[in-house]
Amino acid sequence: MMAEEERDRGEQDAMIEQVMRQQQAKQDAEWTSRAEARRRLMAEVEEIRRQQIVSKEQQARIAKEQQKLELLQLKEEEQQENADKAAKAAEAQRRALKQQLDVQTQMMARAHMKAAEKEEKQHAAELAAQSEQRYMERVTAAE
Repeated sequence: MMAEEERDRGEQDAMIEQVMRQQQAKQDAEWTSRAEARRRLMAEVEEIRRQQIVSKEQQARIAKEQQKLELLQLKEEEQQENADKAAKAAEAQRRALKQQLDVQTQMMARAHMKAAEKEEKQHAAELAAQSEQRYMERVTAAE
């Protein structure tokens, strides 16, 4: 009986050992599975972070380009405004000069007209004087 007990005990120990190996293998498989899941999760997290960094860098580049374009547009608008102001100022100056020249031309025309009238009156007076002188010469000659 002892031999039978010992054999039963050996079988029982073997069964316990087998169950323990199975449980250990199951535990090892679970740990390996968890480790693989953690590794995949970390890889996904790292990929998401990388994509976020790339996205943020791209957004920053886009924002910087947009800012450059806006600044360039503002400069162009400012240049256009300055050109418009300069054109308006030149036009105003041209009109003022034209008006000044018109006034000077009118003044010169009046002065010429007065001079022409004066000359005409003087010429008429000279003609009248000559005519009177001829008349007087005729009267004197007829006497």
